[in-house]
Amino acid sequence: MKPQLPLFATLCLAGLSLFVGCSKESQAAAESNASAAAQKAKSAVASGVSEFQKSSSEALSAIDQKLSELKTKASSATDSARAEMEEALADLDAKRKELGEELSELKAQAPDKAQAMLDKLKGELAELKKSAEDAAARFK
Repeated sequence: MKPQLPLFATLCLAGLSLFVGCSKESQAAAESNASAAAQKAKSAVASGVSEFQKSSSEALSAIDQKLSELKTKASSATDSARAEMEEALADLDAKRKELGEELSELKAQAPDKAQAMLDKLKGELAELKKSAEDAAARFK
């Protein structure tokens, strides 16, 4: 029985080394797949950011045009109406400036943080659009 014990131990060690070798190959393949998936996710976020920046740039141009029209109306309004319009315009200008700065920051964000910032900016852009439309309707 004693001569079989070293043989059995050798076979166990050989089997264990095969198991560990397969495990390392499986682990390498899993890491490669995870890396590829992470790269695809980063690419998708970057594409989403690029598309949003284009659409938000167009939306901001439309908002800028509305604000310019409101400023023109304010200049010919009565004193009390002008004061009210200028106050509303100052608020809208501040929001517009802040949103523009945040959009610039979005370009520099890491992909893992860009999606959260993108979602936040979508909401802020929608809010700014609505505020500009409300102001335009109020001061017709």
